[in-house]
Amino acid sequence: MSIQKLITAFVISLCIVTNANGAAFMKLGDIKGEATDNEHKDWIIIESMNSPLFRAQASTDSAGQCQLALADRGDTSLGDVVIVRELDKSSVKLQQASCAGSNSHFEEAIIDVVASKRRGREPYLRYKLTNVIVTSYSIAPGSNNAGDTVPMESFSLNFEAVEFEYVPQRQK
Repeated sequence: MSIQKLITAFVISLCIVTNANGAAFMKLGDIKGEATDNEHKDWIIIESMNSPLFRAQASTDSAGQCQLALADRGDTSLGDVVIVRELDKSSVKLQQASCAGSNSHFEEAIIDVVASKRRGREPYLRYKLTNVIVTSYSIAPGSNNAGDTVPMESFSLNFEAVEFEYVPQRQK
């Protein structure tokens, strides 16, 4: 079977990895997290986040053979935002939201990526997701090694629209 079209995807994957104190926070409906940051009290602490963007194009040459092209044509698709974090008091509600699927819809999720400054933490980048549902949830139990190991969780958020906002930083 010959391939009539080739879909090429350019993937930009925003992957934010924070330190153990958390440098990214999320507000999702009335779900309370354990953040103690002054500007993000009770928000959900994010350890890492992946937000893929895909730009695809279909292309064939005059003989109907596939050709690879890097033109900037095609629609951009946004993948689910995948968040990894330590379990906390918000975990059960996130699991329940995943089980409920579209029956557990959140009007908005706000994700703030913050910069640690001498004055404290200041938002650097803000995502506003609208019409959000939790599409997957998984747990990675802690290690069997001695020490303080907290189980980690991963969940995905699907959304209808997103706004990206860079927050200019104050001068020193």
